[in-house]
Amino acid sequence: QTAGPEQLMEKDFFALPAGAPLADYAVYRPEGAARIAEDCARIGSRKANPLGLYDTAGNAAEMALDMFRFSVGGRLHGSAGGFVRKGGSFLSGEAEIMPGRREESAFFLADGPAHARDLGFRPVISGINTPGGDRPSALQQAWNAAGQSNPLARDASRNPLEELDRLLAAAPDDNSRKNLLTLREAIKENNILQEQQQQLEMQSTLRTAVYMLETIRNYASRRNSLQSQYDSMKRDSQTAKGETLAALRRIMKTAEQGLEQFQTGIDRSLSFYRTRVEEAARLDKNDFERALASLLKDYAGEDLFNENMRRNAELLRRHVQSARAGRLPADKAMLQEILQARTGK
Repeated sequence: QTAGPEQLMEKDFFALPAGAPLADYAVYRPEGAARIAEDCARIGSRKANPLGLYDTAGNAAEMALDMFRFSVGGRLHGSAGGFVRKGGSFLSGEAEIMPGRREESAFFLADGPAHARDLGFRPVISGINTPGGDRPSALQQAWNAAGQSNPLARDASRNPLEELDRLLAAAPDDNSRKNLLTLREAIKENNILQEQQQQLEMQSTLRTAVYMLETIRNYASRRNSLQSQYDSMKRDSQTAKGETLAALRRIMKTAEQGLEQFQTGIDRSLSFYRTRVEEAARLDKNDFERALASLLKDYAGEDLFNENMRRNAELLRRHVQSARAGRLPADKAMLQEILQARTGK
């Protein structure tokens, strides 16, 4: 199954199907429930989350490997305390099973090690799956190609790995060769990390652009709605008199200010989007396509939101292609394209 970062970062709970109750996905104590669980349920007694994982909320609370630290403003503060307990349990209320909730639990109490009948942990086994056939060879080729150059280097002709290869070929003894190989691997790994960071930065630029398209449409929709109300009040003011007319004029004055603010929001958002398009147009074409393809994996769902994000990504691709060719539309024409793209016209 596929879950984009927007689903995974939900503050309350991952997105549920329309009308689906929380109890379909978690074992907990709903307020006012006639029957409540008295012990942990069997694994998989409820539906899986968008990643296909069971019992991530409720049932048995999870003992995490991380130590508990206070987080203020997105930064860790103070010293580490006990261990992190997350996910809540069958003894927890609805607020206590939310994914973002973290609780601190002590390893030891006054009478010895801490025990809890509603606490467990989730073993995770990971490894590189290299089935037979051509897959191992393909992975080896990908590793050999990765990190061969520094993506941040200004002079691509000066590659330290190539120089190290020459030194390795002329190494006078095994000890020198070993030291040079260690240095080569360290440089290669650093290059790979820089490549990954560069890819993340490119994806961030593209993600910001596709969301900015929604911001522009949102401003335009609110402006159009307010404009319609303003036009209606303007017609009414032609026949209104006395206090009614005075009240209409005050409301119309406020509406005029609102229309101006919405237009400013459109203009600034459109300018910001153009900047992101121009930044993307300066990227290597292959790097751009790889970053866009990676971003589209986050929007593989069949719901309206993901469909709209895919449409936004395709519009971004067209604008980037136009920018590379020096034919990026003027603001008015670009705005029209953005507003039409929402309906797929």
